[in-house]
Amino acid sequence: MQLGEQLKTQREKLQMTQQDLAERLHVTRQTVSRWENNATYPNLDTLVDISDVLNISLDDLLKGDDAKVVTEISHDVKTKNRYKKFTITIGAIFGLIIIGLGILSYGRGTQNDTIDRINPFLSTTRGFAVLPQKTPTKMEKVTETNTKGTQR
Repeated sequence: MQLGEQLKTQREKLQMTQQDLAERLHVTRQTVSRWENNATYPNLDTLVDISDVLNISLDDLLKGDDAKVVTEISHDVKTKNRYKKFTITIGAIFGLIIIGLGILSYGRGTQNDTIDRINPFLSTTRGFAVLPQKTPTKMEKVTETNTKGTQR
């Protein structure tokens, strides 16, 4: 017998409504309905409470005719652990990026040469040129005009 069938049979045997069971388990009536229709499964803590409220052993609830409930709960736990590791990894990467950008901003703001040396966002170019010995000056022909408009 599947979990949903067991829940429904035992609940009706104890003359409880879905709402009564939901209130005792601190869940919604829709959640109890989904359990009874095998759409979802309760978590392990709730299964212990269900066992107490409905007077069914955990062994009967979990195993039943097949171990589908155990397999589903095990899969959910593994998936949650995977998401947890992924979230921690992404958070650590973003944290390191923010710390690195903070250090580079601090170096830029305080003109710290040690930090600015490794800052990839600062363009530092160095070039060499040969300067001539004497800078040539351009001689211009200057003409003066007197007040009458003739040139001298």
